[in-house]
Amino acid sequence: MATALQTHGEPSPPTKKPPRDAASLRLPPELVSAILTLTDDWELCRTLAVRPAPASRVPTPAPWQEFATPLDRAILRSSASLSPVKYALAHGHTKFTQWGARVMIRFSLVHVLDFLFRADERQFREECTELLPVVASAWGRLAVLKWAKDSKFGLRPSPQTTADAIDEASRHGQVEMLDFWLNSGLPLHYSDAALLSATFKRQVRTLEWWKNSGLQLKIGNVLDFASMEGSTVCLDWWANSGLPCRYSKAALYTLSKTGNIPLLTWWLRSRFPLSFDKEVLTIATRFGQTRVLQWWLESGVEIEYRFFDIEEAIEDCVGDREAVTRWWEERGYNARMGANQWMRMRKLE
Repeated sequence: MATALQTHGEPSPPTKKPPRDAASLRLPPELVSAILTLTDDWELCRTLAVRPAPASRVPTPAPWQEFATPLDRAILRSSASLSPVKYALAHGHTKFTQWGARVMIRFSLVHVLDFLFRADERQFREECTELLPVVASAWGRLAVLKWAKDSKFGLRPSPQTTADAIDEASRHGQVEMLDFWLNSGLPLHYSDAALLSATFKRQVRTLEWWKNSGLQLKIGNVLDFASMEGSTVCLDWWANSGLPCRYSKAALYTLSKTGNIPLLTWWLRSRFPLSFDKEVLTIATRFGQTRVLQWWLESGVEIEYRFFDIEEAIEDCVGDREAVTRWWEERGYNARMGANQWMRMRKLE
């Protein structure tokens, strides 16, 4: 019958591909082991329990050696089953510390959180009330925050804990966590660290979230942190954001210290008045940044200095001392000059 139907133009049933063995989708254990070893993340290695165990080649962190309890270590092995935790409890190991709590939150072990909360509510609240909102927000563990809010545990963080949680979510680019806090119905508390840390970590999506959130923004010296980040990404974002852009002398001081010529040039060409003093030359000298000294010379910006300060910076130089000494000698520096010449304010030219 099938042959007859096919000869009359009827479509044949689609060929079903045999199901692939789930094991064929897995990476070889040796490759996973090598990858995890490169992360240098002992908790991740132990939680995944890959064999051959990469954790044997990643040093155990000191807190896990000094403070972790048997129940903490059981929590590490409970990502797939409660059996290790139940076994530890059955043998009298009922105490867990913040290290076990962090593992439950970081790896979203909601089944373990719920079990230990029911087993010993008092201890659970002592360890997790302030820790859970912050760690979950930093790692983007929405399931943990929802469990905490909807369960008997209840999400009732202190104002400082809420601020820390929102700041951490901003720092790590966890926009979904920011949405959670905004829509949680809980009182919102946050500080200027939210925008400062997001800027320093180049979290542009976080910056956009705050701009569009409708919340009152707490804006610190964001351009200082954008300069410390090392690229023009956040400097450009703030410059084009339409928001107030605060900064201090720290921006150009940091760039002179690190030798970031492109960002110094960005500032020179920007609409923002330059904020600096003679310390930009001192710090550039101390760190052997001859190219920065030359940049300031060629910038056309009026800047003053004293050879007294330059001499100290040369003595403390941790870079190419000979190069910066020659550069200053071309500007009249002489270690044998008199005291009046030593202390006189001069213009860089």
